[in-house]
Amino acid sequence: MLPSGSRSPPASDAAQNRFVRTAHWSITGKCNYRCRHCYMSAPDAKLGEIDHDTMMDLARQIADCGILEVSLTGGEPLVRRDFMELVDALLSYRIRIAQIYTNGKLVDEKLLDQLEERGIRPEFNMSYDGTQGWHDWMRGVPGAGDAVLAAFDLCHERGFPTGAEMCLHQGNKHLLRESVSTLAAHHCESLKVNPVADTDTWERLGEDRSLTLEETFEVYLDYIPCFYEDGAPLGLHLGGFFMGRPGSGDWTIPNIGKHPEERDPAETELDESELAAVSGGSVIVSPLFKCNYQQDNTLCCASCAYSRFSYPNLYCFLDKNEGGPKPAEVMPLQSNGNLQ
Repeated sequence: MLPSGSRSPPASDAAQNRFVRTAHWSITGKCNYRCRHCYMSAPDAKLGEIDHDTMMDLARQIADCGILEVSLTGGEPLVRRDFMELVDALLSYRIRIAQIYTNGKLVDEKLLDQLEERGIRPEFNMSYDGTQGWHDWMRGVPGAGDAVLAAFDLCHERGFPTGAEMCLHQGNKHLLRESVSTLAAHHCESLKVNPVADTDTWERLGEDRSLTLEETFEVYLDYIPCFYEDGAPLGLHLGGFFMGRPGSGDWTIPNIGKHPEERDPAETELDESELAAVSGGSVIVSPLFKCNYQQDNTLCCASCAYSRFSYPNLYCFLDKNEGGPKPAEVMPLQSNGNLQ
């Protein structure tokens, strides 16, 4: 049940919110897996979980801000006992639930029935870190690979869209082609690949399997021809380096631009309508992650000098450990002209 006095946001609220369309909401710091790279120590529930009443109030506040769309993540969002109550709260405010980020273990018929009863089919975005046992190794749970592939199959059977994310490292880099083919065979519609982030957990448990930037790009370059030889079996995003559309020759590759501190301010000055377009209208809502640059738990990335949005993801050049910008480069996109 919603708190007394709750309401759906009037159309004027959404109209006045010119920049933020989507919230990426971390609803728990708990997880049922033991991932070697977890940035929030979720297996140990180090950051805990916000109580039910506060979460319901946060849903109301999200609505009052004029947010139109939410993706739900964790931790593992499906471990919350009040998960469906949060879903109901968001829907009561006419907020679309676009994605659920999950490891797939708790995706079952009952869950999909409950979502269908509410007339929604959000995308399930599930991690998959490679064939030959590497997914189980990364996620710290035997059988995790079989479980997530079964979840992809189930979502396909029930008409729920799916996407995947893969963490690349020394152990699984040679399996990228095989892993993409496996995901496609289980009806996964898109895949985003990135090297494993150097979290504290990964430094302890990663067994020195990190890739350098040069090694990562070499893996990408070696694989791209294979992607087309295999018929572009799914949508592919190689971490800001390359994006390909399924079943076609369409592609997008970034140009290399200047670091924000090196750019002429006149080149980056945007009016309000341009800012709305460049930002993609996204904001992260999480008490479990803090932007060291802005010193704020709600990241309004559209106004941040050290980030740049491009379709479909945010590139942030903050050094999360030092609280300042990395010596990275902003990457505006160009395409082969075929993308819509």
